[in-house]
Amino acid sequence: MERLTYQHDERWCIDGKKTASDTQANCWGDAIDRLAAYENTGISYEELQEVVDLFNEFVEPNVPLELTNWMERCTWHVKKCDELRKEIEQLRATKTAESVLKMREEKHRFLLSPFGFDPFALVWLAFKNLYPDKDCSVYWEPEIRDAEDGSEVFGLTNFGDDGTIDVFVKPTIGVLDAVEVLAHELAHVAVGVEHDHDSVWDDAFEAIHQQYNQIGDALLEAIKKDSETKEDNTTMNIVVITHNPAGQKLLFCVPEDKKLKKDDKVMVKTQRGLAMGTCICDSFECDYSAAEALCSVLGGRMPLAPVIGKYTLERWDDETSDA
Repeated sequence: MERLTYQHDERWCIDGKKTASDTQANCWGDAIDRLAAYENTGISYEELQEVVDLFNEFVEPNVPLELTNWMERCTWHVKKCDELRKEIEQLRATKTAESVLKMREEKHRFLLSPFGFDPFALVWLAFKNLYPDKDCSVYWEPEIRDAEDGSEVFGLTNFGDDGTIDVFVKPTIGVLDAVEVLAHELAHVAVGVEHDHDSVWDDAFEAIHQQYNQIGDALLEAIKKDSETKEDNTTMNIVVITHNPAGQKLLFCVPEDKKLKKDDKVMVKTQRGLAMGTCICDSFECDYSAAEALCSVLGGRMPLAPVIGKYTLERWDDETSDA
């Protein structure tokens, strides 16, 4: 299996590279030490899962207790490997978010984009986090050729004979659609020309999507913490809400004297009218520039649409009854 961990200065580290010139490795303590211990066994998470699946599928009542106990330990190890890998991915996304905030604080331009936390830049960052050795050039192209059946094509990846890879995205579609098209094409770059929308490509596309969401969530938390440590008279009370079947996360403003909690059901005012939504975090205060940055990550625009009310339950039965 491909290792995620390596040793640097007698410590287990992980940062996506294993080069001798790496003098500033990212060390994240216990999580990496434990993952390194599992990787040192040489048994992959997938191999353990295969054994567990076979055992669970063909197990009989007269299986010896020793074997059953051994399989229970295997099951525990499979779950632990999965938990550790998820923990590493979250740590990686958190480190990325901290780096982005530092660049913003130092007034650097994030990935040469004029927009704060450009979603295209975040997709590219998710791609490079997962596939640091893969590279390509990305261009807007309004005249991408149609498919053989005449249907319109919004993105294209060209694998050159000289080894270069060019990605083209049609600029006439909406921003969020173009972001998804870019992720789609970068998945082709990741897996190569031999995998055309097969299961390998599906896994790469899903991995980029998950990494993008992790970076966005980490940025949300980092900006929230950053805004809490700064004194600013132009603060806003805001909350992240999902209010449509697609589960899209959008930012809304909350009256200054109101506090919302995660999972609260609320009424929001949108461009299409009133809608019911669900809070995915507690409401919090941040400055105007941080709210703008969050809009560019999650979607939406300033000024923010308002939350106009919260749903409450009026009990008609006896609260002590089981009904």
